[in-house]
Amino acid sequence: MINRSDESVAADEIEECLRTHSLIHEVSVLVDAVGEQQETIHAIVVARAAATLAELRAFLEQQVAAFKWPARQTLVDSLPLTPMGQVNKQQLAAQLAE
Repeated sequence: MINRSDESVAADEIEECLRTHSLIHEVSVLVDAVGEQQETIHAIVVARAAATLAELRAFLEQQVAAFKWPARQTLVDSLPLTPMGQVNKQQLAAQLAE
């Protein structure tokens, strides 16, 4: 769960919502810590075609409450995977920190 002020957001919910967009191939949601009580949502997206961050934001505005919107969105070519085929979120976070 991601804590945003007095609200909690499930990362899976945002990932599932974004996956329904026709231009999105894969997505992973990470947490950016702002403080002890505040976290921000960071969506990392692999697009099927040329998608813009503005398009993704407009899509989310139609699907989920505003407090669930990712504060940051990043388009990437691919997501790192574990040997089991799941997104390696630790490696992804490290790549984004570079």
